[in-house]
Amino acid sequence: MEPRSSFEDEITNQIFIARRSANYQPSSWDYTSLHKLSNTLKEEVNDHDRLAEELMQEVRNQIKDGIKLQRQLELIEAIGRLGLASLFHEEIYRVLSVLSLNNYKEVILCGLRSTAICFQLLRRFGFQISEGIFDDFMDGDHNAFLPTLSDDVIGILSLYNASYMAFPGEKKMESARSFAVKHMTRENMQEILPGSIESAIGHALDIPLHRRMPWMEARMYMDMYELEDGMSPELLHLAKIHFNKVQSIHQKELKHVGSWWTRLDLGKTLSFSRDRLMECFFYVVGIVHDPDYGFCREKLTQVGMLIATIDDVYDIYGSLEELELFTQIIDSWDIKGIIELPYYMKICFSALNDIINGVADHLSLDDRLEAMPYIKRVWADLFKSFLVEAKWHKKGYIPTLKEYLSNASISASGQVILFHAYILLKCKIIKENLQHLQDFPNIIRLPSLIFRLCNDLATSSVEQERGDVATSVHCYMNETGASEEEARLYISMLISDAWNDMNKEYSACSKPQFPQRFIDASINLARMASFMYQHGDGFSAPSHQIKGSIKSLLLNSISNNLNERDMQ
Repeated sequence: MEPRSSFEDEITNQIFIARRSANYQPSSWDYTSLHKLSNTLKEEVNDHDRLAEELMQEVRNQIKDGIKLQRQLELIEAIGRLGLASLFHEEIYRVLSVLSLNNYKEVILCGLRSTAICFQLLRRFGFQISEGIFDDFMDGDHNAFLPTLSDDVIGILSLYNASYMAFPGEKKMESARSFAVKHMTRENMQEILPGSIESAIGHALDIPLHRRMPWMEARMYMDMYELEDGMSPELLHLAKIHFNKVQSIHQKELKHVGSWWTRLDLGKTLSFSRDRLMECFFYVVGIVHDPDYGFCREKLTQVGMLIATIDDVYDIYGSLEELELFTQIIDSWDIKGIIELPYYMKICFSALNDIINGVADHLSLDDRLEAMPYIKRVWADLFKSFLVEAKWHKKGYIPTLKEYLSNASISASGQVILFHAYILLKCKIIKENLQHLQDFPNIIRLPSLIFRLCNDLATSSVEQERGDVATSVHCYMNETGASEEEARLYISMLISDAWNDMNKEYSACSKPQFPQRFIDASINLARMASFMYQHGDGFSAPSHQIKGSIKSLLLNSISNNLNERDMQ
C-alpha cells in the first residue's frame, strides 16, 4: 500500500470544508514524450544557414527600388505575414520612410489594394498616416466608398484588413469596414472569387490580419502564399527554412519546461486545477516567438502555469478564510507565515518563490535589488484581485460593469505576464519604468482588458452554469436589463474600442518609453487572447482546432518541397 500524501491527509482532516470542482479534463498531452522531440533540421543546420543567407540576399534584391511600387508593397506585406520582418528590418524601413515623406499619389494610382496595404504597413511600423489616403476611393462627400469598387475583391480584402488599424473616432475607417464586410459577404461573391481568395476572406472575417497571432499567421500563410499569383519562390523557401529553425529552438524550450512541470508535479498533486502546459507554452510563443528569447519563454510559461493554478485555488477550491490568509501572506511576503497555510497553498507559495528567484538569479545584483520589490507587488495585486472575485462569489454579489472591469483587468493576469516579459526581454531595469508598469499604464491596461473580455465572451455560459463569479456579460445584463445577445454585442464593442485605443497608443510610441520588443509582446498578448478564445475556451477546454494549431506550430515541421527549378 502506497503512503498517503500530505495533501490527501489534509483532505481527510478538513473534510468539513466544502470544496468545489470545475471538472476540468486532464491534459491530453503526454509530457514524458516531450524529450523525444526532434527537428530534422539540426543535422543540416549549416547547409540551411548558407541557403537562407543566399535566399535573403535574393529577397533583398527583390525589394530594391527598381521594382514597381505595387510589387514592392505586396512583397513587404508578404514578408511580414510570413514572420520574416525582423530579417529585413532595414529594407522595410527604408521603403516605408520614403513613402511616408511623399503625398501618396503614386500609391493611390496603383489602386485600392496598394493604398490599403500602404496604410496598413505605415501604421504597423509606427509611421504617421491619415485615413484621408482613402479619399480618392470615396464619393464627393467622403461618406461612402465608391460602388465601382465592389468587384475589386482583392482590394476590398486589403481594405477590410486595413480598417482594423483604425484610431478612435476615424469615421472613414468605420465606413471602410462596413463597405468591405458588405461586399465580402454578399451572396454572389463565390462566383467571382479566385480559388485562393475565398479561404483568405473566410480567414479574415474570422480574425482580421491585425488581430492575428503573428507566428501562427506565419505558419498558416505559407500554405496560402504558395497559391498566390506572383508569389516569390525564394521568399517562400526562406520562410519555411526560418520556421523550421525557430521551431527547433522552441522544441528545446518545450522539453525544458516539460521537465520542470513533471518534476514540480503540481498538476497531479492539485488535481482540481488545470493542467495545461502545452496550451500555456503555445500561448507564450504567441506573445514572444523571437528565437533570441528562449529563457523569457521558459520563465513566462512557468509564470502562466502558476497563474492558472492559483486562479483555480481562488475560483474553485479555497475557503474564504484560507484565501484571505493566503492573500495576506503574499501581500507581506511573509516567508515564516506560510506555516499557517494549508498544504496545497504551501506548495503554491513555494513554486511562486522559486519562479521569482529563478527570474532574479539572471539579473545583476543592482537590477535584482531594483526589480524584486516590484515583481512581488504585481503578484500581490493579482492575488488581491482574485480575492475580490472570491468574495463576490461567496456573497452572491454581482458588481456593476465598471466595478467588475476595474478589478478584472488585473485578475486577467496581463500585468503579471507583461511585467515579467519586460524583465525577461532584457529591457532596461530602471525605477521609473518599473513604477510606470506597476501603475497599470495603457500599454498593460488595454491588452489586459481585451484579454479579459475575450475570455468572458468565450466562458460566460459555462461559468454561469458552474455557478462561478459573474462575468462582464452577466454584469452588464444585471445592470441594464439587456438580453444576453445584447450584452455580448456591447462587450464586443468594448473590445473593438480597446483595439482602436491600443492602435493609437502604439502609434504614439514613435519615440517609446519602452523598447519595441516589449511593445510587440504587449499587443501580442491581446492577439493571442483573440485567437485562444475565438471559438470557445481554448485554454481550459482546448478544442481539436486549438490542438491542431499547437501541433502545427510546435511539433510538426513544415516540408520544404521547393527545388531550384521552382525558383527560376
